[in-house]
Amino acid sequence: MKTIKNGDPLHASGNDLPELELNDEDILDAMQHIPGYLDISTEDFRTIYHLAHTHALGRLFQRVRAVHLMRQDIQPLHPDTRLDVAAQQLVSQGRKSLPVVDENNRVTGMLTETDFLHHLHVDSFLELLLQLVTNHIQFTHRCHET
Repeated sequence: MKTIKNGDPLHASGNDLPELELNDEDILDAMQHIPGYLDISTEDFRTIYHLAHTHALGRLFQRVRAVHLMRQDIQPLHPDTRLDVAAQQLVSQGRKSLPVVDENNRVTGMLTETDFLHHLHVDSFLELLLQLVTNHIQFTHRCHET
């Protein structure tokens, strides 16, 4: 079983969805709610749970493809698009990011709201508002850059 940085287990098929880790107390409590006699160890229960979780995720995601989630009605940006125009396009298209394409319409990158914040030397929208109030001339200058 793979794990992510904080030690949470991931399901084995690569979908990188955390699996809830069960401790012995969780398992014993669940087993008490099953009528009759159970001849199963907590480790066996944990193994069955892991296999069932993996199977359920596979069943859930087996038909989901990028084409089902992606947006096709977007107007991409170009490398020479000014930031103020790019921001207008993001807003008018109702997006938080847009692809940047080259002259052959190949995606070369993505421009995101976070990129705007970093370019304006702020970490959050609230910090941006405060900076705008205190120094709007510098803010306006940065927005007209490419």
